[in-house]
Parts: sequence; C-alpha cells; structure tokens
Amino acid sequence: RKMPILEVACNILRYLAEKAETTDTKHLLYFCAVYGLSHSAGYVLDGKYGALVPSSLTIDTPLPIPQKKIFADDPCLSLHLPFVCVVAILDYHHAVRFAVESLQADIHAFPARSDLNIDGKTNVLDYRGDVGTLALYWAIQKNQPEMVKTLTTKEIGVQFRWLSNDRLKRVFHLVFHMHCDGDERGPVWLPPRIRGHNGDDCYYDRAEMRRRRAKQCYGEKHKMLLAVIEAGIPKCLFVPSNVDFEATIANANKLATSEGLEEASDEIWKKINSKFTEKEKETIALFNDACVEFNGVTERDKWLDVFEFAHQLYGWFLANDEKATSNVQKASLEEYDEFDPRWKQRVKLGTENFVHWWEDKSDY
Repeated sequence: RKMPILEVACNILRYLAEKAETTDTKHLLYFCAVYGLSHSAGYVLDGKYGALVPSSLTIDTPLPIPQKKIFADDPCLSLHLPFVCVVAILDYHHAVRFAVESLQADIHAFPARSDLNIDGKTNVLDYRGDVGTLALYWAIQKNQPEMVKTLTTKEIGVQFRWLSNDRLKRVFHLVFHMHCDGDERGPVWLPPRIRGHNGDDCYYDRAEMRRRRAKQCYGEKHKMLLAVIEAGIPKCLFVPSNVDFEATIANANKLATSEGLEEASDEIWKKINSKFTEKEKETIALFNDACVEFNGVTERDKWLDVFEFAHQLYGWFLANDEKATSNVQKASLEEYDEFDPRWKQRVKLGTENFVHWWEDKSDY
C-alpha cells in the first residue's frame, strides 16, 4: 500500500527518537542529511531527540559518510562532510537553503578526512577547499545544474572564483567534452533513453552507436555549460582571455576587404597566425580542441573554425549578461579574496608569478 506522507514522516521521526537512545547524535544528523530532513536536523541540534553527543556537535561538524574517493581527482580517502555539503551532494535544494539561512551553516567550514595511511586517524584539515567549493565542484561534475544555480545565489553565496586552477581546467574540459570519452559509457551524462535499444533508438552498427552516444552526452554537457553561464561565472575567469578572437576576426575581415576578397584567404590567416606568441598559440590550440569536439557531435552544413567557435561562446555569455537582472558572481571583489586560491597565490608569489588556469602547466 501507499503510505500517507504524514505516516511516513511520523515513522521517520520515531526512528530518529529510537536511534537517539542507542547512538551518538552525529549519526542522527547524518540520517537527517541523507533523507533531506532539514527541519529535523534543527530539532536534533536543539536537543529534542536527546542530549547532544558529543556536546560540541554543530551544523558544521563533519559527518562520517560510507563512501571513499568522492571526487575523481582525490586520493582514496574516507571523507567526513558537514551537513550542508552532504545535502548538496544528494541534490536537496530545500535542505541547502534551510541549513544556510535558518541553521547558519558555514559554507567555509572545512571537511575532515580519515587518512588511511596515518594509523586510521581522522584529521580535520583544509581539504582541497571549503564545503561550499566542494559542493559546487560536485554539482558540476555530477550533472546537477539546478544545484549549481542554488549554490551560487546571493543567499548561499558560493563563488566560482573559489575553484582552484586545476578544477577550473577540469570543468572547462568537462563541459566541452574534451578528453572525456568515458562519460559516453556512464550514467551521469548519458540520458536513460539512449542507453538501451527501444523504439527509434535502435543502432545498426558500432559507429552509429558511438555517434549517437557522443551527441547525447555532449548535449547534456552543453546544458551544464549554459547553467554555469546562467549562474554567473565570470567570463574572464573561465574563458581564456589572452587572445582577442573578436579583434582577430575583425582584422582578418579588414585585410580581406582591402584585397578585394569576400572572406579571409589562407594566406591572410597564415600572416595573422605568424604574429601570435607561444602562449597565444597554446590558447588557440585549447579552443581548437573544444571546437573539434563541437564539430564532431553537431550536425552542420559547415563546420566552425576555432575563431567562429570562440565567437559563438562569447555570444552565450553576452546573451546571459543581457537578460541577467543581477549577478552576485564577481571576478574580483575584496570581501571574497580570502577564499580565492588565485588571490592567495598572487600574495604569496607576487603578481608577476600569477597564472590563470589556462596558463597553469600542472596536471589535474
């Protein structure tokens, strides 16, 4: 039978009360996080299910979770995440908002880690950023576009600029499907209707199956790209800016007109390309990789070149700027500097040694 929602809620609360008598309150708080019981979490912290054990338990206390290697770029660690990070990972929007707005959860709280190489001890450390940054990175990686928008609102206040260089690089590669062929076989970026053989989705050979999977996977990632742009990620933070593609296109058209041509010839482009520095050539190569993936999975009469692709990308940012009523995401603002890894790098190494993610040679 289908249980009425009030009966389900009553059973859950009764279970919480029973658990409070047999275990520490930290596990009760974790139970609330897993099922999105944000108000019940407040009751737990108020002592309505028994005295707090330990007495120092708060909404920001890292909770043990039964998973290892949460992120692809992490070593095999057992993480302990605060309530707000757990509910964000599980995509409970209401619980994230309630935790921050009503329970005063700190998005700059640090998770804990149990390093299995150090006698199994749990260490509360700065683990690759605070919980707000971890939750945002998770939401992008795991195809949760609405959670990205929730976390980056003024009320929650997570900033894209708090992502480290290696994670910004990974996000760029992810949304443009660069070096991510494995995503075409996984459940995160492949819609369920395209995974099996049903109705019109019958495949005739492996090449056709590969093409369809790649196209559908890229389509899902494009939705994430637009969600990130809509959430307000600063263009100068995310898009390599050391090459002015618009000015380059205008210059090529000007040269073509002066020579009586309708469009720039190969000779004109060779002349322009010869003037780029090595760093600028690396940026163009990065855009070209993204352009190749775009051309490979979209059906067009004419493929875009790298400059046309960059122009299209700029257009998506421009369209969002025109319809946005406000943008709480800032590329540079004093009140957010403390949590910006690039600002810390600038202070530590000096402005002349500062590098953007596209200039950073370290592997993620």
